[in-house]
Amino acid sequence: FQHATGELENTAGLRTGKKDLARALTIARERGIDTSRL
Repeated sequence: FQHATGELENTAGLRTGKKDLARALTIARERGIDTSRL
């Protein structure tokens, strides 16, 4: 959303955001947390 509204200053931040999200989902799956509703 920040990228779409122009609030994100650099696109590298968008890339790291995606990596952080993927990392969080991976950890959640490893711990047996249901991520299907996210």
